[in-house]
Amino acid sequence: MSYLLVGCQAVVTVVFAAASVSKLRRRAEFRRTLMSALKMPLPRTGVVAWAVVVAEATTALAVVAVPAVGFVLGAVLLAGFTAVIVSMMRRRVRTPCRCFGAGERPPGAVHLVRNAVLFATAAAGGGFAVTGAGPRADLPAAVVAAAVGVIVAVLLIYLEDILALAQPVRASAR
Repeated sequence: MSYLLVGCQAVVTVVFAAASVSKLRRRAEFRRTLMSALKMPLPRTGVVAWAVVVAEATTALAVVAVPAVGFVLGAVLLAGFTAVIVSMMRRRVRTPCRCFGAGERPPGAVHLVRNAVLFATAAAGGGFAVTGAGPRADLPAAVVAAAVGVIVAVLLIYLEDILALAQPVRASAR
């Protein structure tokens, strides 16, 4: 097994697991986002919300158990999520994106960048899983690759917050 595959597995698994758990914890907020994103009445969003949560959790598990399948599922989900984000941006929807449950920003470039990085990671991981390409990992290399993958995943999950810290502080109106 390649340590590059292990790193990609860690990133995709942690991100999709965190996304599914956060959506479960903040179901009402996620359903409101779906209502805005899909122009769907609130009562109908329950089925879609559960489908998204199950698909994300399944992806997180599949990336570890059957990597090629898991990475393909992750890439398909990310393509769908990106299409929804682009649609929301074009319609100027201001409802916060609840990708990880508590986001306060409306859909924008940060969400597209995050999805692009995750899509590239899933594509690369899928390639490594199918071809077996990449340097072979002994146990220490695999552990380091997994740890780096977890760190990258956490950075992607909190990307909105990190960028908010980098923005200048506005003077309060007096």
